[in-house]
Amino acid sequence: MDIMAQRILDKADELWRKAGRPKGGPDRFAAAARAAIRTAEARYDKALAESFPASDPPASGVFTSTMAEPPEAGPAQATELQERSRARRRR
Repeated sequence: MDIMAQRILDKADELWRKAGRPKGGPDRFAAAARAAIRTAEARYDKALAESFPASDPPASGVFTSTMAEPPEAGPAQATELQERSRARRRR
């Protein structure tokens, strides 16, 4: 049995119990259970869509493009860049 079928059975049983367990069993409540699940999922989808993008500010750093200018190269990076440049010229 797939997950959705199990959810419908569980919801139908819940609705049947809330109705006082009338004759016919929970099977009579399957359509109402499907409708209740669809409504709940639609509400969840809407809430999820309205919450995006998250309210957190964007991260800034090397792996994101939110920085206005790249950080300045320090002495170690400058030396490494110079050595790479020299190596390219030798080729």
